[in-house]
Amino acid sequence: MTFKDRFPIDLDSRALTDLAPRSRIWKGTRIGTQGEPCENVYIIAEGQVLLSRRNAEGEDYALYLLGPGDLFGEGSLGRQRRWLVSAKALTDGILHVLPAGQLPRFAQFYPQLTAHIVTLLSSRLERAHLRLDIVTTDSARGRLLSILSVLADYHGETRDGARWLPMRLTQAELGSMVGLARETVARTLGELESEGVIRRLGRRGMWLYHVPDIETPPDDLE
Repeated sequence: MTFKDRFPIDLDSRALTDLAPRSRIWKGTRIGTQGEPCENVYIIAEGQVLLSRRNAEGEDYALYLLGPGDLFGEGSLGRQRRWLVSAKALTDGILHVLPAGQLPRFAQFYPQLTAHIVTLLSSRLERAHLRLDIVTTDSARGRLLSILSVLADYHGETRDGARWLPMRLTQAELGSMVGLARETVARTLGELESEGVIRRLGRRGMWLYHVPDIETPPDDLE
């Protein structure tokens, strides 16, 4: 799903450009760090962003993979205006930067933006609930299949009964989303691939198969 499919306002229009300028990001860019000042809300126009959080022991764990149309930087809306998570670009991309102080003006002239921000925050809450459901699953296989299915629902596309999931997450990042060690993720992915449940194409992503008679992905996406 493209940015324009998911976002109801033309942020490229001249009237909005001054309020929400476009900012290009590059793979590996640290956009925000948990606990540091946060002054903007960001909406992804292109690319993927990984949100992570640091626990009391100082260890980082991945939370969500975001794509075009998703919003982050909601810490700028709070009283302390601090990053609630850390945000890193997994790919090159483009962000629309909405200064939190300008949101009342947006709400005045573009009330649909306010409604959409609420929708995006609601979607984030839904993902949090799904993630909690997943980590209560006993088996590593069940956890991994569940998180891959959720990611495919948000970021994938269906072709001939299979789902293509473009994903640049490392095995460690994928595992930290559901409380699994990297070694467990590597072993489980290998088992799923040998069973024909998934097919990985390097760091480009993977195919997920949901019907037994699908053996190969469509040739045009090889």
